[in-house]
Amino acid sequence: MKMKEGVMDEWLHALEVMHIGHHKAASYYSKWHIWMGISVIVISTFVGTSIITSVAEIYTVAYVELIAGILSFIAASLAGIQTFLNLESRIQKHHSAAAGFGKVRRQLEQLVHLSLHDVDIQEKLDEIRSSWDEVLGNAPNLPAHIHDPLKAEKKKDQ
Repeated sequence: MKMKEGVMDEWLHALEVMHIGHHKAASYYSKWHIWMGISVIVISTFVGTSIITSVAEIYTVAYVELIAGILSFIAASLAGIQTFLNLESRIQKHHSAAAGFGKVRRQLEQLVHLSLHDVDIQEKLDEIRSSWDEVLGNAPNLPAHIHDPLKAEKKKDQ
């Protein structure tokens, strides 16, 4: 029984890292998604306004056209990067993984507080391991800058 408690403690710490880590990753990518989206909107609006203004004026200043061209390039580049990174999909996948790891974590926490026979505990651990493997198989990788500090913090708490 003592050995199973050690395994359950290790699993709880690992699940906590994955659960919290995927929430943090979703938040991290959400911030990037918002920042890039707002940047594209602001820059594109500025470029569009500059072009309309320069067309409306009789005298066009060369540097306004140059700045508008550069900003147009930046806006198009940011929009392309945002599409390539597919941040919205990453956010959704991390939210889904966090929910899955949270569910498995709660099942294990509940098991820790029950007083079952060794056979019952082994069956439940097998079910939890199966659920964990399923969630892990569908989860995106956690960025190291999120995973490593969380893991170190949990090791320190042990």
